[in-house]
Amino acid sequence: MQADYDAKRAELRSAGHGDEMQIFQGTDPKNVQSIMAGGFRIGGQDGHAVAHGSAHGQGVYTAVTPKDPLNSYGKSKVVIICKALAGKTGKGSDSWTPSSDLRVFKTATWVMPCYSVYF
Repeated sequence: MQADYDAKRAELRSAGHGDEMQIFQGTDPKNVQSIMAGGFRIGGQDGHAVAHGSAHGQGVYTAVTPKDPLNSYGKSKVVIICKALAGKTGKGSDSWTPSSDLRVFKTATWVMPCYSVYF
């Protein structure tokens, strides 16, 4: 998982799109171990079911701040802090921002879970 992320970062940097950012993702506690060990899976791809809809397209749904994951997934009280590669941004690109705090990444390899925080 780390090697794939590092390779993608190097590829994007050579193309002038390797900006790295910190993002947040809220989830059910039962998903944390799997995400931390194997990364994110995108609903509707590779036989993985869509769990919470895909109103803004298929991808890893994250937030720029921890506020929305805490409010949206308030029952779980778990937020995963990640580093991510923006790549080309905009609708239909590598990542897009449908609202001020929401960031969707088209490919799971571009999002690296780093820490899980339980509240």
